Amino acid sequence: MNTLILFAEHFLVPGAFLIWQWRKAYRSKFDGWLMIFLVGVYIARLYFVGDWHLYGIYWRTVYAGLALLVSIKTLFDIRELPWWVKRHPRETFGIGLVSFLGLLFLAIVIWAYWGRSYSGEAFDTGFPFKQGRYYVIEGGDSPVINEYHRFPPVPEKYSLALVKLNAAGKRAAGIFPDRLEDYEIYGDRVYSPADAVVLAVRDSIADTLHPDARAQTEDYQGNYIILARDAYQIRLAGLQSGSVAVAVGDTVAAGRFLARVGMSGMVSEPQLYIQVTRPRRQVDFPWEREGVPVLLGGRFWVKNDLIALP
Repeated sequence: MNTLILFAEHFLVPGAFLIWQWRKAYRSKFDGWLMIFLVGVYIARLYFVGDWHLYGIYWRTVYAGLALLVSIKTLFDIRELPWWVKRHPRETFGIGLVSFLGLLFLAIVIWAYWGRSYSGEAFDTGFPFKQGRYYVIEGGDSPVINEYHRFPPVPEKYSLALVKLNAAGKRAAGIFPDRLEDYEIYGDRVYSPADAVVLAVRDSIADTLHPDARAQTEDYQGNYIILARDAYQIRLAGLQSGSVAVAVGDTVAAGRFLARVGMSGMVSEPQLYIQVTRPRRQVDFPWEREGVPVLLGGRFWVKNDLIALP
């Protein structure tokens, strides 16, 4: 069911919208502009928020181009029409409903775009990978584009989740394959993003795609390494069982091999989870540490950003 919903959201609904806009017989310029607005903000919502790593990241650009092409045709179709015509009350209700949906999609787009920047202090570190094309599936300063985001400064607030892409722009062979080896990032080498000291390690949770087995794991983030750099802690989680190559107390230099990406913890597929925290500043704050914005290579990465490493 989840697969069908995702497919409808990414293909059936936008396809139906574009066909509707292309074939619609407009009575006024207002009708045409309203349709351009509705379809445009829905496509923009998908562009920023959609899970394009499932189907191929190039589709988001294809839909943006189709929306532009259909909008140009709509403007051509309405060029000689009056701005407004008198309508039946039912038509007025339909216009109101379409306007409401358009404003709702617009609000989501604005919230997603707002999350592409951050405020306050950030932690700048290096990339945990050395080569390949990686895609941000969760990241940013907004819950619309980052499922780990929370309004209080909890540890997960600014976390990142990364997958690796193949030549087709997908993170795996198929949509939801049942073999770990079919995921591009599985087994990838993870390197220390900074000079740091190893503070904690977990390496005992087995890799599995089975949801019942994952639900019984000792830690929801699976296998992990926590690095300490000054007052900051860098958590790299979702690691492969038995692959951790460092121990607590080790001093590691940036670029040192740490582990491999696995499939452990409460996630749906192999991915690397990155979290940076610092001690909380409010004495009465209920969490021990708070998340801070993390910069990789000097940039604040957000959902649907492509990281291309040489």
